[in-house]
Amino acid sequence: MFRKCEFRIGDRVKHNQFGEGDIIDLYPLGEDVCAVVSFEKLGQKKLVLRYAKLSLVKRAEEETEPEVEEVEATEETQTEEDEAEEVEP
Repeated sequence: MFRKCEFRIGDRVKHNQFGEGDIIDLYPLGEDVCAVVSFEKLGQKKLVLRYAKLSLVKRAEEETEPEVEEVEATEETQTEEDEAEEVEP
């Protein structure tokens, strides 16, 4: 089993040598967790979190389910649906 990870995809992090970047992927690597970080000046780097010593700059916003409005079918939408179902010989 791999170590628990304090970061999540989308977090903005800072590395002392590489600067600031965004975590674009996290995956297990043996007992460790590896992060793919997209740094502003250096591009993407793969870092083992146990050794990388990243600090959190900004937590990623949690994705929320988009709200879906329930719409009542009107006579017009019912007619359109009925016409779409008709098949010409």
